[in-house]
Amino acid sequence: MGGTDDAEDDDKGPAVLYSEFEKALEELKNKKAPGPDSIPPELLKALGSAGKGSYSKYVMKYTYVENGQKISWSL
Repeated sequence: MGGTDDAEDDDKGPAVLYSEFEKALEELKNKKAPGPDSIPPELLKALGSAGKGSYSKYVMKYTYVENGQKISWSL
């Protein structure tokens, strides 16, 4: 996805936009517990563009929209 706002629909609903992913990363608070992926917020915020692109694909694989609401993802 690396920096584009193109979102493809699949059988679960429309994908998360890359801009939404980037905004979520920017809003992460430092010194908080890692999420379900066990990655600390500071590490996610420090990813370069290639890392953000790769991680966004991972997140988007497990996140989708159903009836207009984003569904939380879990591993």
